[in-house]
Amino acid sequence: MLSTKNLRTPAFIVDEDAIEDVLDKIDVIREKSGCKFLFTLKSFTLETLMTKMAGRLNGFSASSLFEANLASSTLNKRGTVHYTSPGLRSDEFEELNKFCDYIVFNSLSQLAHYDITQTKGTKFGLRINPELSFVKEQRYNPCCKNSRLGVPLHIIKKLVEENSSLLTKISGIHFHSNSESAQFEPLLETIFWLEKNIGKLFEKLKWINIGGGYLFNETSNYDPFYKAISFLKDTFGMEVFTEPGMGIIRKSVALVASVTDLFQINGKEFAILDTTVNHMPEVYEYQLKPCVLEEISQGKFTYYLGGASCLAGDVFGEHHFDHPLKIGSRIIFPDMGAYTLVKAHMFNGINLPSIYFLDKTKNLKEIKHYEYRDFLSRVGV
Repeated sequence: MLSTKNLRTPAFIVDEDAIEDVLDKIDVIREKSGCKFLFTLKSFTLETLMTKMAGRLNGFSASSLFEANLASSTLNKRGTVHYTSPGLRSDEFEELNKFCDYIVFNSLSQLAHYDITQTKGTKFGLRINPELSFVKEQRYNPCCKNSRLGVPLHIIKKLVEENSSLLTKISGIHFHSNSESAQFEPLLETIFWLEKNIGKLFEKLKWINIGGGYLFNETSNYDPFYKAISFLKDTFGMEVFTEPGMGIIRKSVALVASVTDLFQINGKEFAILDTTVNHMPEVYEYQLKPCVLEEISQGKFTYYLGGASCLAGDVFGEHHFDHPLKIGSRIIFPDMGAYTLVKAHMFNGINLPSIYFLDKTKNLKEIKHYEYRDFLSRVGV
């Protein structure tokens, strides 16, 4: 097991070997399918990691001007930058065109509003809501009822039937219909569903972005994925993109914390950590119980792990160990790559976790430590 004795905690550890393993798998899938892979920056944005991915993937997917700027500078012409967001701003559009190779409009009003005739080289598309749901948790469901993400399929279908000139402005489409799925059958079903409804539009498109939400690193059955890509490429000659985030990064990052206090209340043992749910906000937002690396289901020693903030709900739940904890004990939360660093914040003035990179030789290098000046910049100083 990796020694964390000399680590400054709390800390994120990015594991190079774990990243390489995922990228190796994706190399095989890319070669066999002909699909182009983008890493979506909203899941985990770290320049060191992006630099490593730049030579292994086809580019990045961005959802803001800042992400697009960073993606473009990191790639340095070694891949493409794709942008889609419901929050596209008029005062950022010209600059976005400098950084992005593909811009996807989220609505018909966006598509109608922007003059794309003056742009050079940028390819434009439209996000479509397939109105086909596979996600039970509605907060994660991009195709939920009244979703603001993309134009509903029934509206696009009507425009296609009317041969609307508005659709001549686009050369591709984007959709996203799943979340945290290790099964690719829903993707294949979505592709056939779209073709059934707007097949005439498919015949005119040059490219399609099938979104993310699929865990490429947590399955071995890629046949439905291959069939979906083959159908799009062979039948319509489209360039096909996918943009996984969690599917690449989740298992490649761990968060390490230290026990700072131990006490008992009503017969329950509490261990307070120097991290907080605000460093992994989805634990609190969705009431998730995170995994702990050394936890034993029938462990003799039981502790309620709590965070360092004054938030009453800053707790990680009940966890069991085969040994007693003590002040300074290290607690490792694995699978913390997705939606942690990008969402972490400084509530209560608690510092953000440092960031370490674990290279192939198992050498840990600190690549970022946040300081008081970082906090000051957040409060307007």
